[in-house]
Amino acid sequence: MYGTHFFLLLTLAAAPALAQDSPDPAPPSANDNAAVDDSEPQVFTTIQGQVFDALGRGVENSTVEITKKDDPSVSGKVQTDPYGDFTLKLSGEHPGTFKIKITHEGFVDHQAEILVEEEDLEPFIDVMLIGALSVAGEVREFLEDNPVAGTTVLLETMYRRDATTTDEAGRFEFKNLIPGSVQLTAEAVGYGKSKARVTVGEAEGLVRIILKPERILKLTVLNDKEQPIAGVAVEMAIESAQDYRNATTDAEGLVTFKQLPFETETVLLRLTHADYVATGRYDRSVLFPEDELKLQETRRLMPAAIVKGKITAAGPGAVAGGASGQALNGARIDIGEAPDYSSPYTFANVSGEFQIGSLRPGPTVLTVSVAGYAPELRTVTIAPGEPTIVHIALGAGRTVTGFVRDSEGNPLAGAEVEAMKWRNYRTLRVSAATDEQGRFTIFDAPKDEFKVSIYARDRSALIDQVISAERNEYEFTLEARPSGDAAGSGALCSAKVGDPCPPFKLKTLAGIQIAQQSIKRKIVLFDFWATWCGPCMAELPTLKRIHDDFGKREDFLLVSLSSDFDKAALERTIKDKQLEWHHVYGPDSGGDELSTAFGVRAIPCTILVGKDGKIAAVGLIGESLRQKLDELLGDKKN
Repeated sequence: MYGTHFFLLLTLAAAPALAQDSPDPAPPSANDNAAVDDSEPQVFTTIQGQVFDALGRGVENSTVEITKKDDPSVSGKVQTDPYGDFTLKLSGEHPGTFKIKITHEGFVDHQAEILVEEEDLEPFIDVMLIGALSVAGEVREFLEDNPVAGTTVLLETMYRRDATTTDEAGRFEFKNLIPGSVQLTAEAVGYGKSKARVTVGEAEGLVRIILKPERILKLTVLNDKEQPIAGVAVEMAIESAQDYRNATTDAEGLVTFKQLPFETETVLLRLTHADYVATGRYDRSVLFPEDELKLQETRRLMPAAIVKGKITAAGPGAVAGGASGQALNGARIDIGEAPDYSSPYTFANVSGEFQIGSLRPGPTVLTVSVAGYAPELRTVTIAPGEPTIVHIALGAGRTVTGFVRDSEGNPLAGAEVEAMKWRNYRTLRVSAATDEQGRFTIFDAPKDEFKVSIYARDRSALIDQVISAERNEYEFTLEARPSGDAAGSGALCSAKVGDPCPPFKLKTLAGIQIAQQSIKRKIVLFDFWATWCGPCMAELPTLKRIHDDFGKREDFLLVSLSSDFDKAALERTIKDKQLEWHHVYGPDSGGDELSTAFGVRAIPCTILVGKDGKIAAVGLIGESLRQKLDELLGDKKN
């Protein structure tokens, strides 16, 4: 995206007269004044292209000027449309070299030469403009207001990450920026990190960043015998400062975090080691006394249990609990009575073998699933020391089918049939959606009894419907949701108003990290959607208006999480529709984990999280969503 490539579109088209498809006509040229024989079709050279910024957004109202190098009379001038696109027609055939100049306020003038070849009938101009704006500032210390030379200043935007160092006067400057919000972070020895957010193009004068004394945390990790543990992965989060770091304990079990912000009150910790119990969550914390800059803390880890084994297909002569037959590569093993995004899991290797460590000793539920086989569940008691061995053979599953209809007998397309409850646990990962005839098919279902829940937009959900071991065909009827149930959130997700927002860590398409700790005191709108979802696309104008009105506020964040199968289609929609907020996509983005944590079952699904970190609304769309945001955020200009 950051390179500039040229492809020229030369179309020799027959037309009754000279025409200009772009918003502004080209100025008269000697070429235009030539006598035209109306009885003959006229030939044009048509040059098309797009002008965009570093975020891939089309730059509207850019001026595009094109002049033939060896014949200045062959020229044209046009303005780009709202998508940054332009079309320029020149009378006649004009192969050869052209000069191109593209200008727009706030961007560096772009000048280049392009070659139009006679045999190339579909060339295209694709140009990224470089920002011409800058941000300058100074870093000073808190106590005496003296400049701090040698400070590292980091600039982060959705499209760029850069760093510089302050001079003797504490000054710094970043150039070639485009309009929009940037975050500046200043780091200097002996001081806590300090951040400032600036709107490029609106900031006047120097940005002042004040450094205060650093806080230092020294953490020692011990085992149950009071011995230091080396090699513990320590993840640290300061939610108020959006500060996330990680380090590993040394031979003394010690790790030190310096340059913590002076305002730090609470530090969240997640400790991980293969031989000790880990939860996957930030489940420990350290409180800094107001008058202490240095803190020495100790935390303890308990020895963990390990479970290992082999997953195979049940074969002739296989006995219950024994491993026999073909190894099942890729079988998933989940730990827990109701596994969620943070629960331990792993996959069997090509030999069908698996191992999971860092488990809490005691009774443990294992659930195994893989395509083509019925899932299996085992309860085992695990203990520290030697691994607990569990071999599981999977048999053939069954297929359960059925219909979902409304109260009048009409088929309901797009209803979600979700199987979770099984053998008194919530460990199944089986679901299906109804087709246009309202029919659903669940493959690889358990042989024994399990329960399903059925959800559809604007319908009251059916919860925990029994699927017996004796029947494989079912029919369900969903009643219209009562008018007083405004959100109807049960059809969309399991999250409820008043629930705390689950922990999450997201990575956007632009590479920006967003975690739960970074949304404190913010209103956050999570939008679960996909480009193939018609109702989702219909909601885009609402989301664009919301972003236009609230997107620049420090206390609001809009994050769209896509369920698309085609990344290119998603990126094309974001660019063409100018969806200029955070977008999350892909298996490594954290989006699937957050969707699972919220229990999202259908899209579009919106979830509003309030400044208190609790869910404020679920399933709102259109005007009702806008009204709720007005209620929570008040004046959009604040």
